[in-house]
Amino acid sequence: MTRKLHHLGAPSGLALAITLSAVGSVAHAQSADDAKRTATVGEVVVTASRTTENIQTVPAAVSALSGADLEKKEIQQVSDLQQATPSLSITSAALTQNVNIRGIGLSSGNPAVVPGVPIYLDWLLQPPIVTTNSFFDIGEVEVYRGPQGTFAGASSTGGAVFITSRSPTFTGVDGNVEVWGGNYSDIGSRGAVNLPVNDKLAFRVAYNVERRDSFFHDIGGQTTPTGGSFETPGKLNEQDLRLSMLWEPIDNLSVLLKVGLGQKDTGGYDYRPIPGTPYAQFAPIDLRTLNFDQAEKNNEHAIRNSLELKYQLKNGVTLRSVTGFQYNKVVDLYDSDASNGPPAQYEAQDVSERPITQEFNILSPDDGPLKWIAGGFYWHDSIKVGIDLDTAGQPHTFVTIFTEKSSEALFGRVQYDLTKALQLEVGGRYTHDVVDNGGQIKIGFPGLPPFVTIPNAGHYAGDNWTGKAALNYTLNDENFLYVFASKGAKAGGSNGATNFLAETVWDYEAGWKTQLFDRRLRLQLDGFYNNYSNYQVDGIIDPATGTSGTGNTKGAIIKGVELQGQGRLGGLSVDFGAAWVDSSIGAVTLTNNRLLPNGGNNLGPQCAAGVPSNPPVCFNYGPYFVSVAGRSNTYAPRWTYNIGAEYNFDLGHGATLTPRIDYSYQGSQWTTLLENSTDFLASHGLWNAHLTYAQGRYSLTGYVTNLANKTYVSGQFINDEFLGPPRQFGVRASYNF
Repeated sequence: MTRKLHHLGAPSGLALAITLSAVGSVAHAQSADDAKRTATVGEVVVTASRTTENIQTVPAAVSALSGADLEKKEIQQVSDLQQATPSLSITSAALTQNVNIRGIGLSSGNPAVVPGVPIYLDWLLQPPIVTTNSFFDIGEVEVYRGPQGTFAGASSTGGAVFITSRSPTFTGVDGNVEVWGGNYSDIGSRGAVNLPVNDKLAFRVAYNVERRDSFFHDIGGQTTPTGGSFETPGKLNEQDLRLSMLWEPIDNLSVLLKVGLGQKDTGGYDYRPIPGTPYAQFAPIDLRTLNFDQAEKNNEHAIRNSLELKYQLKNGVTLRSVTGFQYNKVVDLYDSDASNGPPAQYEAQDVSERPITQEFNILSPDDGPLKWIAGGFYWHDSIKVGIDLDTAGQPHTFVTIFTEKSSEALFGRVQYDLTKALQLEVGGRYTHDVVDNGGQIKIGFPGLPPFVTIPNAGHYAGDNWTGKAALNYTLNDENFLYVFASKGAKAGGSNGATNFLAETVWDYEAGWKTQLFDRRLRLQLDGFYNNYSNYQVDGIIDPATGTSGTGNTKGAIIKGVELQGQGRLGGLSVDFGAAWVDSSIGAVTLTNNRLLPNGGNNLGPQCAAGVPSNPPVCFNYGPYFVSVAGRSNTYAPRWTYNIGAEYNFDLGHGATLTPRIDYSYQGSQWTTLLENSTDFLASHGLWNAHLTYAQGRYSLTGYVTNLANKTYVSGQFINDEFLGPPRQFGVRASYNF
């Protein structure tokens, strides 16, 4: 008999489909009303450990969302996940996003710095650029909080995010198509079709297209030396396509190939000068009005290819391989000061990354008291960065950066049932990281020989041992307890002339997961204490080059408590999450860039002893150093929480009406350790709502995001800030076949 292999995260076999508010199985003999009265919160399965595990018996703090959950919560892209996940903060930072969990992640645009919260799409580690594409045809999203030193060891000191798209199945031709329209001339469509050729070969095609006007009005439009055309920054023109193939040519062998293409044009960055910075005086009073004196553009392109092979031996051991190649590229041009204030300034960037991935796994059978996993991992990324920074009347700065990053690892996990209730889990990972920098910084006038050239070469190599030891106790079918100690590491790197050290963390956690009231309420509670060494911080001036880079503190302490829950009572479904996080930074001295002349640009390297400042030849940074020991970590809101509720009304004849409301809160955050008044994101809360009428294969949804039309700052980049989207509303129509 042919044995079918289920791919991790694939929706084939609905027992694997994640849903936090799905109705559990009920006997066929029950009436519809009886089923509604007795419905329970459905089982949730997660797959980040390369196996399928019930979320209620996973010894980790994890949030899981199905594709259906993403849509009903109006989670359209990665940044929206913070509206449904405690301790998660994602803020805009122009070319990249700052993704942080419990205040740990990425707050640097330096290509030599690896993120502390890696994002995986179909098991491929994603580079930090081109991460704002819309979700479409998603099977599930899993957000793991805290260091993941065994399975997501690619510098996951803060946590990890796993995104899995839907895979082909052999169950028949099916799919869906959705179209929508809303304010700001927003129109779009997404859909997918599953096409089995026979019982051994199946294809799936999914797409997403959207066009939308900007949330801003740009009253600029002067002729600029760049010769670029003026567009309204913040518009959206996106196209995405994914082709998947599942092939099972012989018994116990499966081949899953996914090829994704993405293209996005936003017309440039829609930001404003931060109040209190030099160019804020030139910003229009109306927050949704821009006045740029330089042309803007932002074009993003992505190619993602993944190949998963699985073969199950006769003894039940499974061999697995994941191979990936990606290409991401961003070309942008933007007004550096986000205003029409003199002198005119612009910056042009051309950034590309070519990551390749290879992972091998050997997985034991899933029965018996002893279960184990072994694996090897290889990742290499080639990064090219070109920057042209111009201020009228002053020398240009030309930056070229060539970075090669690689990570090689061996990892494994053993789980042994000491008794029927008590399980010991031990995992470990050895990682070797290498970062090589090349390139240079040139300061001069176009067409003339540069008079200052600073090499940007550097090399870093380091090794880390990480892992986890846990005791898991199943009290009964409804209660699961765990306690563990784990170590995570984030690779060091090179700023050019100087290196920064690897960041390490010891994480101590305890948790309780329970199901109450005949499994109508599910809760997950955890507490954590993280002790960081050589904690990496951004914004440290490298005296050798005069450029801002990454450095280390002596350490940091981060502790907190997190709670999640999902419930079902009749037609009412609720879900909620909350987190309290407290942090304290160890000893470190930084340069207060806000006080430097010319914003710290073109000042040159540190002057030799006794030599006076003479920018851009050299500058004395000493008077601008400040100690930030004891301050709160960046992007670490003390409080985050979310709650959502929906009610399913049975209208008869197969029709239902489901209203839903969601609220999420992000506490205030510092964007730098300097804690200047300008480096601050105020707290904000957001309401989303929608109303869905469904009958048979058809559904019609009216939706509103940011219901109260809250104006809030969603991120910062140097002296400029981004505003979050205003209220959006519209109607979606969908058809399932």
